[in-house]
Amino acid sequence: MKIYFCFIVVVLTSSCTHYVVNDAGYIRPPKSQKFSYKKSFAGLNLSLIDTNSIYYLSNGYYYKNNNGYKKKDKYVRFYSDGRFKLQGLKDSPKIDDINNPDIGIVGYYIMKGNVIKMQIYGDIDAGSIQLEYGYIDENKNLIVMHDNPRVDFNIGYNEKKIRRLIENSPFSPDVYKKTAVKGLTYIAPNW
Repeated sequence: MKIYFCFIVVVLTSSCTHYVVNDAGYIRPPKSQKFSYKKSFAGLNLSLIDTNSIYYLSNGYYYKNNNGYKKKDKYVRFYSDGRFKLQGLKDSPKIDDINNPDIGIVGYYIMKGNVIKMQIYGDIDAGSIQLEYGYIDENKNLIVMHDNPRVDFNIGYNEKKIRRLIENSPFSPDVYKKTAVKGLTYIAPNW
Protein backbone atom coordinates (compact mmCIF):
# COMPACT_ATOMS: atom_id res chain seq x y z
CA MET A 1 0.00 0.00 0.00
CA LYS A 2 2.84 2.40 0.84
CA ILE A 3 4.47 1.72 -2.50
CA TYR A 4 1.30 2.63 -4.40
CA PHE A 5 0.84 5.79 -2.32
CA CYS A 6 4.45 6.85 -2.96
CA PHE A 7 4.07 6.15 -6.67
CA ILE A 8 0.90 8.28 -6.87
CA VAL A 9 2.58 11.15 -5.00
CA VAL A 10 5.59 11.05 -7.33
CA VAL A 11 3.41 11.04 -10.44
CA LEU A 12 1.23 13.89 -9.20
CA THR A 13 4.10 16.11 -8.11
CA SER A 14 6.21 15.48 -11.19
CA SER A 15 3.36 16.33 -13.53
CA CYS A 16 2.87 19.76 -11.92
CA THR A 17 6.03 21.30 -13.33
CA HIS A 18 5.77 23.29 -16.51
CA TYR A 19 9.45 23.76 -17.24
CA VAL A 20 12.39 21.82 -18.59
CA VAL A 21 15.87 21.60 -17.08
CA ASN A 22 18.61 21.69 -19.71
CA ASP A 23 21.86 19.69 -19.63
CA ALA A 24 23.63 22.55 -17.82
CA GLY A 25 21.02 22.41 -15.03
CA TYR A 26 19.12 25.62 -15.86
CA ILE A 27 15.36 26.07 -16.23
CA ARG A 28 13.99 26.50 -19.72
CA PRO A 29 10.40 27.13 -20.79
CA PRO A 30 8.54 24.31 -22.50
CA LYS A 31 8.11 24.66 -26.26
CA SER A 32 4.43 25.48 -25.73
CA GLN A 33 5.18 28.53 -23.52
CA LYS A 34 3.82 31.75 -25.00
CA PHE A 35 5.91 34.91 -24.53
CA SER A 36 4.02 38.01 -25.61
CA TYR A 37 7.34 39.80 -26.26
CA LYS A 38 8.73 37.05 -28.48
CA LYS A 39 7.79 38.67 -31.78
CA SER A 40 8.29 42.28 -30.70
CA PHE A 41 12.04 42.58 -31.33
CA ALA A 42 11.58 44.50 -34.59
CA GLY A 43 10.99 47.71 -32.63
CA LEU A 44 14.03 47.41 -30.36
CA ASN A 45 16.25 50.47 -30.09
CA LEU A 46 19.65 48.81 -30.33
CA SER A 47 21.37 52.18 -29.93
CA LEU A 48 20.32 52.05 -26.25
CA ILE A 49 20.90 48.35 -25.49
CA ASP A 50 24.45 47.22 -26.12
CA THR A 51 24.37 43.62 -27.29
CA ASN A 52 28.19 43.62 -27.40
CA SER A 53 28.49 44.16 -23.64
CA ILE A 54 26.97 42.77 -20.48
CA TYR A 55 25.13 44.65 -17.76
CA TYR A 56 26.79 43.76 -14.46
CA LEU A 57 25.33 44.18 -10.95
CA SER A 58 27.85 44.03 -8.13
CA ASN A 59 27.96 45.43 -4.60
CA GLY A 60 24.22 46.08 -4.50
CA TYR A 61 22.12 46.19 -1.32
CA TYR A 62 18.43 45.40 -0.78
CA TYR A 63 17.64 48.50 1.25
CA LYS A 64 18.63 52.05 0.32
CA ASN A 65 19.88 53.08 3.76
CA ASN A 66 21.22 49.76 5.06
CA ASN A 67 24.33 47.95 3.92
CA GLY A 68 23.45 44.86 5.95
CA TYR A 69 21.73 42.90 3.21
CA LYS A 70 23.92 42.53 0.14
CA LYS A 71 22.45 41.35 -3.16
CA LYS A 72 24.15 38.57 -5.06
CA ASP A 73 26.16 39.67 -8.06
CA LYS A 74 24.67 38.92 -11.46
CA TYR A 75 24.70 40.05 -15.06
CA VAL A 76 22.31 40.39 -17.98
CA ARG A 77 23.28 39.71 -21.56
CA PHE A 78 20.90 41.06 -24.20
CA TYR A 79 20.61 39.64 -27.71
CA SER A 80 19.51 41.70 -30.71
CA ASP A 81 16.53 39.41 -31.40
CA GLY A 82 14.72 40.39 -28.18
CA ARG A 83 16.08 37.60 -25.98
CA PHE A 84 18.22 37.91 -22.89
CA LYS A 85 19.78 35.76 -20.22
CA LEU A 86 20.37 36.60 -16.57
CA GLN A 87 23.07 34.81 -14.60
CA GLY A 88 23.76 34.89 -10.86
CA LEU A 89 27.43 34.81 -9.88
CA LYS A 90 29.70 33.56 -7.12
CA ASP A 91 32.75 35.25 -8.67
CA SER A 92 33.27 37.74 -11.45
CA PRO A 93 31.70 36.93 -14.84
CA LYS A 94 33.55 34.27 -16.84
CA ILE A 95 33.68 34.65 -20.63
CA ASP A 96 32.87 30.98 -21.25
CA ASP A 97 29.67 31.31 -19.20
CA ILE A 98 28.71 34.62 -20.82
CA ASN A 99 29.08 33.14 -24.31
CA ASN A 100 27.22 29.93 -23.41
CA PRO A 101 23.45 30.29 -24.07
CA ASP A 102 22.74 27.19 -21.95
CA ILE A 103 23.83 28.94 -18.75
CA GLY A 104 21.48 31.36 -16.99
CA ILE A 105 17.82 32.23 -16.60
CA VAL A 106 16.20 33.29 -19.87
CA GLY A 107 13.49 35.50 -21.26
CA TYR A 108 12.45 38.19 -23.73
CA TYR A 109 12.50 41.98 -23.54
CA ILE A 110 10.87 44.93 -25.26
CA MET A 111 11.63 48.65 -25.13
CA LYS A 112 9.77 51.90 -25.49
CA GLY A 113 12.04 54.91 -25.34
CA ASN A 114 14.49 54.35 -22.48
CA VAL A 115 12.12 51.96 -20.69
CA ILE A 116 12.77 48.24 -20.79
CA LYS A 117 10.30 45.52 -19.82
CA MET A 118 11.53 41.96 -19.36
CA GLN A 119 9.68 38.65 -19.19
CA ILE A 120 11.78 36.18 -17.22
CA TYR A 121 10.93 32.50 -17.19
CA GLY A 122 11.55 30.82 -13.82
CA ASP A 123 10.49 27.95 -11.61
CA ILE A 124 8.02 30.03 -9.56
CA ASP A 125 4.60 28.33 -9.49
CA ALA A 126 6.08 25.28 -11.23
CA GLY A 127 7.15 27.43 -14.17
CA SER A 128 5.91 30.94 -14.93
CA ILE A 129 6.80 34.28 -16.46
CA GLN A 130 7.84 37.05 -14.08
CA LEU A 131 8.07 40.70 -15.09
CA GLU A 132 10.80 43.23 -14.41
CA TYR A 133 10.64 46.91 -15.37
CA GLY A 134 13.49 49.34 -15.70
CA TYR A 135 15.16 51.92 -17.90
CA ILE A 136 18.49 52.82 -19.45
CA ASP A 137 19.91 55.82 -17.60
CA GLU A 138 22.05 58.73 -18.81
CA ASN A 139 25.24 56.67 -18.32
CA LYS A 140 23.87 53.77 -20.44
CA ASN A 141 23.42 51.60 -17.32
CA LEU A 142 20.36 49.43 -16.74
CA ILE A 143 18.27 50.40 -13.70
CA VAL A 144 15.65 47.79 -12.70
CA MET A 145 12.91 48.17 -10.09
CA HIS A 146 13.25 45.90 -7.08
CA ASP A 147 9.51 45.15 -7.02
CA ASN A 148 7.77 42.90 -9.51
CA PRO A 149 5.26 45.17 -11.29
CA ARG A 150 2.77 42.34 -11.70
CA VAL A 151 2.31 42.12 -7.93
CA ASP A 152 2.01 45.73 -6.79
CA PHE A 153 1.89 48.08 -9.73
CA ASN A 154 -0.29 48.56 -12.75
CA ILE A 155 2.20 50.60 -14.72
CA GLY A 156 2.93 50.87 -18.39
CA TYR A 157 5.92 52.31 -20.16
CA ASN A 158 6.22 55.62 -18.37
CA GLU A 159 9.84 56.29 -17.39
CA LYS A 160 8.80 59.13 -15.11
CA LYS A 161 6.50 56.84 -13.10
CA ILE A 162 9.13 54.08 -12.87
CA ARG A 163 11.70 56.61 -11.59
CA ARG A 164 9.19 57.93 -9.04
CA LEU A 165 8.36 54.41 -7.78
CA ILE A 166 12.07 53.62 -7.44
CA GLU A 167 12.66 56.89 -5.60
CA ASN A 168 9.79 56.29 -3.15
CA SER A 169 10.61 52.64 -2.49
CA PRO A 170 12.67 51.63 0.57
CA PHE A 171 14.38 49.04 -1.64
CA SER A 172 17.40 49.81 -3.79
CA PRO A 173 16.93 49.31 -7.52
CA ASP A 174 19.21 46.87 -9.31
CA VAL A 175 21.88 48.98 -11.00
CA TYR A 176 23.52 46.98 -13.77
CA LYS A 177 26.58 48.81 -15.09
CA LYS A 178 27.27 48.42 -18.78
CA THR A 179 30.51 46.47 -18.94
CA ALA A 180 32.60 45.68 -22.01
CA VAL A 181 33.91 42.11 -22.02
CA LYS A 182 36.82 40.83 -24.12
CA GLY A 183 36.11 37.69 -26.10
CA LEU A 184 32.34 38.14 -26.30
CA THR A 185 30.99 36.02 -29.16
CA TYR A 186 27.53 35.40 -30.49
CA ILE A 187 26.06 31.93 -30.20
CA ALA A 188 22.37 31.84 -31.11
CA PRO A 189 20.07 31.57 -28.07
CA ASN A 190 18.22 28.24 -27.93
CA TRP A 191 15.01 29.10 -26.09
